[in-house]
Amino acid sequence: LGIFDVYGSWGQTRNNLERNSAATDFFSRQKSAGVNVRLPFRFGLSGSVSKIDLETRTPGQLDQLSNNRQLNINLTRPVWGHNLRVGFQQLDLQSLDSRQRLRFLELEDSFRVKRFTLSGAARLQRSVSGERRNSLYFRGGVQFQLSNVNVYTYLEQGKDLANSTLF
Repeated sequence: LGIFDVYGSWGQTRNNLERNSAATDFFSRQKSAGVNVRLPFRFGLSGSVSKIDLETRTPGQLDQLSNNRQLNINLTRPVWGHNLRVGFQQLDLQSLDSRQRLRFLELEDSFRVKRFTLSGAARLQRSVSGERRNSLYFRGGVQFQLSNVNVYTYLEQGKDLANSTLF
């Protein structure tokens, strides 16, 4: 990782290269770009955006279109053996008859002691799809490393803040 890194990619796929109108046509276009920046005082900032557009055309049926976008932003800093991270993520999912937006704000800490790595995180998640729903998630993990062997476990527990009977 340099002081400033930029990356990007673009791709396009299609199954019906002959454009045969009697065959089902699947078409996708993917774009992504990101940046990593090393900031003063050992802070790190990274961000990325990805977009995927999907089209399905089947003879005699309505075309199916889907446009999806994901945005990620992370701020990190090591502090006395801890690796602290604040992350924000937004997903925008759109098809012909529905639109959904998910937002996540996450705080995470991981700490290494000899062969053990301990981690914990809390995530506030907001979903908007006709109605707004807020959920809170907690995650913890333990990893043990011994030469060529890694043993790990993770646990995530969530609670819907509007209706706790859903989880």
